[in-house]
Amino acid sequence: MEQGMIKKDGRTPEVVAAEIRTFTASMLNNVIEIGRRLCEVKEMLPHGEFDTWVKENTGYGRSTAYNFMKLYAEYGDQQGSLFGASLTVQTFGRLTYTKALALLEIPSGERESFVESNNVESMSTRELQDAIRERDAAQREISKLSAQLDKAQKSEEKARAEASHAEESRRKMAEDMSHANNQLQLAKAELQELRNRPVDVAVQRDEAAIEEARQEVRAEMTKELDAANARTETLRQRLDETKQALAEAERKAKESAIGNTQAISDFKSYYDQTQELVNKMNGILLKLVQKDPETAGKLGKALLALSDAIKKEAARPKEAAV
Repeated sequence: MEQGMIKKDGRTPEVVAAEIRTFTASMLNNVIEIGRRLCEVKEMLPHGEFDTWVKENTGYGRSTAYNFMKLYAEYGDQQGSLFGASLTVQTFGRLTYTKALALLEIPSGERESFVESNNVESMSTRELQDAIRERDAAQREISKLSAQLDKAQKSEEKARAEASHAEESRRKMAEDMSHANNQLQLAKAELQELRNRPVDVAVQRDEAAIEEARQEVRAEMTKELDAANARTETLRQRLDETKQALAEAERKAKESAIGNTQAISDFKSYYDQTQELVNKMNGILLKLVQKDPETAGKLGKALLALSDAIKKEAARPKEAAV
């Protein structure tokens, strides 16, 4: 005890402090009990008369009375013996009325852990309110970041799926090019065979009949060539659509940092080569129609078969998407 301290009837500051702590520990219990009785009276009175009764009979303002009732609803007996167990008494029993009221901003299931982890008993009411606001702000930020992460993960999954689809399209296009090349080689071999076939000079030919046959063959070849040109144009359009799709896939792949630009570049290269080959084959057919209609007809059929094969393969990704 410090020198010069005055005792009064044997009481000391330590004794008074203990008494203050005792009263403080019972403050919230008293408020809860008042709130319970206010709820009881509200059930007794006709609708609309409770506020007048509070003003005339308790001396409390309307907001104070309703705050007492809120505290009873949150901390009272209907939640169990909240103030009967020792741990619960230690957690909530020493809180002041204003602190208990401020804690209503926190969900009931989280209050006890918040009080224990933040040493609420030693805080002022203002410090407690600031801590609650900081907690709410942190939770909102966590929710925002979680939503952003979820969105980023979905975007990455979508980009990976698109990149995989582009790679599959490139593989199928490579297979189509290989098939077209095989068809071209077969056509070349057939043409060479026709050129090497011996001519029977002893056969007397009817020049008029031959010329008529040639005209018929030319007409037929022209018709087939027109059909081949139409299919070639369709193929060009589909190749253009594929090129646009590849450009879009490349853009999205760059945005998601997947790194598939090489695959898309290869596909573009194959596309350009295919378009150049189609143009060259079509030019050959145009030259052969007048000189060698029969051979032109066979090669035209080979080009049509190539166009059909590419058209059929190009339809597969769309069918799979449906």
